[in-house]
Amino acid sequence: MEYFSFQINQTVSVNLIEPITIPNGESNLSHLSFADDAVLLGIWSGNNVLNMARLLRCFHMVSGLKVNLSKCSLYGINVEESELITMASRLHCKAGKFPYSYLGLRVGENMSMVNSWRLVVDILNPVFLN
Repeated sequence: MEYFSFQINQTVSVNLIEPITIPNGESNLSHLSFADDAVLLGIWSGNNVLNMARLLRCFHMVSGLKVNLSKCSLYGINVEESELITMASRLHCKAGKFPYSYLGLRVGENMSMVNSWRLVVDILNPVFLN
């Protein structure tokens, strides 16, 4: 995963993938990874999505590790569902819907609601109680 992270950073540095900008305007975010799991993040554009797919293909060719695209999902924020479905089918992955779970935590949930934090509290409670 360290090499994959390096590849993503290189791809971003040569402007092949446009990452999302964090609201403070000072930072960009292109990916999150944990163990053998990764989330690629970027501005929605057909070019960005296709370059992410190319990045995964290059990673496979260099490392010999193949990403199982049938287990992958593509998500779009403020993207027409038809466009999301079309792009996901081009990539041979699923069109995802919010909210979804990543590493046991909900992504895309309205976190201003107290009940949305219940799962986070339940997961972290044993860590802090021991």
